[in-house]
Amino acid sequence: MTQILAKTEDCGDLFAQFFKELGGDYCYYRPDDPAATRREVDGLLNLVGSKMGMWLDVCCGYGRHALELARRGWHVWGLDVSTDLVALAKEHAASAGLNARFSVGDMRRADQFNALQSPLNFNIASILGTSFGLCCDLEADAAVLENLAQVVRPGGQVVLELFNRTFEERSIGEGTHESRKTLNGQFERWRWIDRSTGCKRIKVIYTGVTGTAHLDSVLMVYTRDQIEEMAHRAGLEVAGFKGDFDLQEFDPESSRRMLALLVKA
Repeated sequence: MTQILAKTEDCGDLFAQFFKELGGDYCYYRPDDPAATRREVDGLLNLVGSKMGMWLDVCCGYGRHALELARRGWHVWGLDVSTDLVALAKEHAASAGLNARFSVGDMRRADQFNALQSPLNFNIASILGTSFGLCCDLEADAAVLENLAQVVRPGGQVVLELFNRTFEERSIGEGTHESRKTLNGQFERWRWIDRSTGCKRIKVIYTGVTGTAHLDSVLMVYTRDQIEEMAHRAGLEVAGFKGDFDLQEFDPESSRRMLALLVKA
């Protein structure tokens, strides 16, 4: 666990396989916290300053944020690479009678974004849950941001929830290991970071009632300056950075996360 490369296997496919392996254990691996979700959506809506419209939630998972946004009156479309999680999101939306649509799609593929664009025109597009960076490569991540910029209308907004590279380098150091029991299983996670590339390696083993799920992936973590540069390349203006969903001011040294608000000119 001492060496890491800027690129590894296809991370999107790795995550899709991991969630497939989890199967019914997903709710135990990552339990839902409705109160936390409501707080996060409160922060999102205060950040964007809008009360309703069309919202594209990329890397939506099982629809945690998307479903809460739909409860607030937004017309939501969720996109995720995992067939299993999209099926779960659809099930939740249908049972709650919410105005939310979900489809399987890859944020790296412009053609899949283009299919969403017409006749839709989103007010907001977001990548939450610190999923931005899963392409494992700066140029590929920049292309993802360009894809998001294409599907929001002029004056529309893009929101990214990201790890703060400066904080991550200091907090992870030479590497960390976490072991904990969940309601129905055992969770093990190793994390380490390559300061020269900004690659964060994540290894997860989860053992639950349906078996064992494995994840070994790379996530690129970025500085504020890097996100600003990618935004400009995508034709997005930087409206601001916050430190978290409570909208505290972003501090490179103390904020674990960045909440970036970008606007399409």
